[in-house]
Amino acid sequence: MNDSTIRLSADTSALTDSLSKIAEEMTAVKDAVSSSATAMRANLDASAKQAEG
Repeated sequence: MNDSTIRLSADTSALTDSLSKIAEEMTAVKDAVSSSATAMRANLDASAKQAEG
C-alpha cells in the first residue's frame, strides 16, 4: 500500500470510531429525554388528579 492509501485507511478508521461514539452519546441523550418525559407525564398526571380532587 502506498502512503495515501494508508493515510486514508487511518482517517476512515478514525471517522468510524468518532461516528460510533456520537451514536452512543445520541442514544444516551435519547434515553435521558425519554426518562424526563416519563417523569413529567407522571407529575402532570398527579397534578391533574389533585386538581380534580
